[in-house]
Amino acid sequence: MYKAAIIGFGNIGYFLSKDKKRKNVWSHFEAYKKIKNVQLVAIVEINNKKRIQIKKKFSNIHVYKTFEELISSKNKIDIFSICTPTKTHFELLKKIIKVKPKIIFCEKPLCEKILDAKKILILAKKFNSRIIINHQRRFEDNFVKAREIIKKNTIGDISNINSYYTDKIYNIGTHLIDCIRMIIGVEPLSTFAFYSSSKRKIDPSISGIINFKNKILCSIQSLGKKYSYVFEIDIIGSKGRLSITDNGKKIKLYKFVKSKNFTKYKELKIINSLKLFKGTKKIRFDPMKELFKKGIESFEKNKNISPNIFDGYQNLLIANSMVRSAKLKRFIKI
Repeated sequence: MYKAAIIGFGNIGYFLSKDKKRKNVWSHFEAYKKIKNVQLVAIVEINNKKRIQIKKKFSNIHVYKTFEELISSKNKIDIFSICTPTKTHFELLKKIIKVKPKIIFCEKPLCEKILDAKKILILAKKFNSRIIINHQRRFEDNFVKAREIIKKNTIGDISNINSYYTDKIYNIGTHLIDCIRMIIGVEPLSTFAFYSSSKRKIDPSISGIINFKNKILCSIQSLGKKYSYVFEIDIIGSKGRLSITDNGKKIKLYKFVKSKNFTKYKELKIINSLKLFKGTKKIRFDPMKELFKKGIESFEKNKNISPNIFDGYQNLLIANSMVRSAKLKRFIKI
């Protein structure tokens, strides 16, 4: 039985699971409850009022004000969850890595500053740390299916990608960047970006173009509105098109066929949904639960897993490059 601790008992730590409309696992607390071989034994929460509430509601869980209090206790922790604000990640990761837990689940983005993220990469390598970043959207059914379709070369060589997210390039945009990287299996070269609406320093609304390897041109567009929920990816290749819409709930596949309207031209025709995934396995994932499950399996089998610390760094690097491009109003090499 693995013993787990959550640092930071806010929305992603616990309270998102209280939203009755959210059917799947949406918090670290809920994820640990759903996994049989993990026991949540400790919570670290700086807010005094919350600590009192936690002690009343969960009498079997030890509650601490600081990470140092937890470490000085007799509780031996195998798995840590970092659910605190981004600005605290760097210092927390440095401390947790040095106590050598089996797994660290860290909220995205990895760090607030790219230089801090580089330092964490070096430290994690030194201590052979297994750090998993919560980019759980890559485990949603249709994004997994999309990766399989691209791997099979069903739509041919990719030329263009159009994608959309709500707001906040680091908090939400990195989810989109991670899904795109996962689906196409290619890394970027450069970016040109601009502010969509908000120029706030902490987490601005950014849109732009990312130039990936293999001459893939990708647009990332922000609506600039947090609660106007849109998360979509549209990919066009030499043989067809793959669209993921309705915030990941729907997927459509098209192929280029001879045009009935124009000589020498081809046009896109939608493929019957029943034939869409012929020969592929049916996939039904609870994304966040799957992330935690795969993370634990990766430790037990000593295998690599994505989204790992490298993915977290790459997603942060791309988002950071887009912010720099918007500020400087020029292309930025990634």
